[in-house]
Amino acid sequence: MPQGVTQDHADPGRLLDHASRLLRPQGSGRRPTSDTRRAISAAYYGAYHCVTGAAAKLLFDANALHGVRWLTHSAVDGAGRLVTQHGPKKAADPGHGPEVARVHGLWTMFQAIGGASDELLEAVEVLRALKAERERADYDRINKLSPATGRALVADARWIVKLFSSARVKQDDFRIYLSLVALKA
Repeated sequence: MPQGVTQDHADPGRLLDHASRLLRPQGSGRRPTSDTRRAISAAYYGAYHCVTGAAAKLLFDANALHGVRWLTHSAVDGAGRLVTQHGPKKAADPGHGPEVARVHGLWTMFQAIGGASDELLEAVEVLRALKAERERADYDRINKLSPATGRALVADARWIVKLFSSARVKQDDFRIYLSLVALKA
């Protein structure tokens, strides 16, 4: 790595590759449940770091790796909830008045572009599901997790990484979402 270039130790691709390795069969026996739990956690973190990386890139450009430190899990989740509620083309007008001025402004932005795309709406739901499954994997010690579930979640996380690493993030609906991630932080 060239001197002066900051390395991303939470590279989404590496995290997803690690998750996939944890789910590969090993010898003649099954992998330990702890490997499945670690894979699910790594899958979520790969998706999370890709989304926050895209938001930081939007805001901080060349300093994105330093700027990403300001973004949080609750910001990603909260921004997703706002998009789900106020982003769809057929979302109800939240009304007018000081108590709803911010959400009305958000609703107006989405309505002006024809609503959030189905792709973005699905992405925020997948992110929320990945977060919930990561919490289950990390904290629900009784719950059994199958490698098949782990592989499905890794596939979902790969889709998120592919989506948020593409030119799609330059589209208006994605830019609104990524800006909300930053504003909620």
